[in-house]
Amino acid sequence: MAVEYDDHHFLLTAGGHMVGGWEEWQCGLRYAGPGGVPESLYEQAMTHISLQDIHGLWSTFFSSTVAGIIYPNWTTLEFVKLAFIGKDGNYLTDAREHRAQIKGKGAGSYTHPPQLAVVASLSSGSRIGRANHGRIYLPAPLDFASNVDGLTGKCRATDVTSLQAAVKSLLEGIHGEVSTVEVPTQLSIFSPKTPKSTAALVPSHKPVAQIGIGPVVDTHRSRRTSLPDGVTTWLTYAPSGG
Repeated sequence: MAVEYDDHHFLLTAGGHMVGGWEEWQCGLRYAGPGGVPESLYEQAMTHISLQDIHGLWSTFFSSTVAGIIYPNWTTLEFVKLAFIGKDGNYLTDAREHRAQIKGKGAGSYTHPPQLAVVASLSSGSRIGRANHGRIYLPAPLDFASNVDGLTGKCRATDVTSLQAAVKSLLEGIHGEVSTVEVPTQLSIFSPKTPKSTAALVPSHKPVAQIGIGPVVDTHRSRRTSLPDGVTTWLTYAPSGG
């Protein structure tokens, strides 16, 4: 399906396995540079971004031993991938990929329902116009499934706080790797135009200014995308440089 963006940008993807390899997870982050940067500079930046270092940041996140946000050893990180995306949604160069398996540190059997995820919400900090909110879907740590309140259906506040801090640290670290001298990018929220969009819709994007985690887990993407994220506390996202 054709997608129209207002500017070309980097798409950084990470993914792996869940439930011992029976399921897969994947999430993507889009990084836009200042408007009008030539494609040649993006191509130069592609060669300078260390996917090994980015994989290392994801590995630290997945290897956490912080109470409440430990991943089970049957949930893995398998790869990180970097692509240069054009305004038409197509790859402008060959994508780069780094593969290495990292397992979570939590022991145990398969206790999660299938397709379980938590939502990391991204915000531009604005309520005006479009491209103000985005989401990435992450595998659920062990305690996000086993410690859900049976009456409210919500996760423990302490787990939410811990995961929010870990995601903030992860994304700010990745910014330091993706933003280069050639293209000082920012993590961005895109509202593209697709064939299903209204004819008058103009694609747009804005930089991320806040990160939030709500106490919500669910097992079906069709429901996850419609559930309120429940974020009550936003953390300022302000990576240095770029």
